[in-house]
Amino acid sequence: MFILPSGHLPHTATRMAFGVNPCMGRQRTEQLLSHYLRLKTIIRLNGIRNHDITDAHIDFYARCIILLLLTDRHMTPINWQTAALHDLSPQTLYRLLALRSAVFVVEQTCCYLDPDGADLTALHVWAEQDGEIMACCRILPPENSTAPAAIGRVVINPQFRGQKLGYPLMATAVQAVYRHFGTRRIVISAQAHLTAFYEKCGFTVCSDVYDEDGIPHCDMFRPAAD
Repeated sequence: MFILPSGHLPHTATRMAFGVNPCMGRQRTEQLLSHYLRLKTIIRLNGIRNHDITDAHIDFYARCIILLLLTDRHMTPINWQTAALHDLSPQTLYRLLALRSAVFVVEQTCCYLDPDGADLTALHVWAEQDGEIMACCRILPPENSTAPAAIGRVVINPQFRGQKLGYPLMATAVQAVYRHFGTRRIVISAQAHLTAFYEKCGFTVCSDVYDEDGIPHCDMFRPAAD
């Protein structure tokens, strides 16, 4: 199946054109598109087949929805949430910090203090299922009107890996940046082995590889949306 986005989807976009998914009915497809991207108008394109579409036609948001539609046929749509620290319940905050520590400190054997002062002013993005955080990240607000926003602490719960949560997590985070701070440049400090994933999310490497807590990283950026 495929989707053709009508341009990139900044916070003001409300339309997307899509091709039919033979494994899913039109109503279900439109339901998922509306849920994940909050679209108001969805246009179906007839007469375009899978072999007419190449990777060049598929931008970050389309790729995200393709994966969702292929893997989420019989599941309840995931409810991605965004909130500032003061809007988080104590239970949710604990689960977010516990997951980050379990992966970044214990699994990756990095001895550092994960809950730093930046969490106090960050926006937190997450999804949960049956009381378990499935995936999360945080958004650091820009320091001034021309500075970039930053996405960090991107993590998938080991129990939910393999469910293609990375793209919708990043799509939700990017849209949250646009919604709260405008369609500005976004930066991320990426683990070097994940640069290919972030490139598919619209980011470009902009530094040499450097060591951070014993793990190779590089800086990446996503240009401001048109």
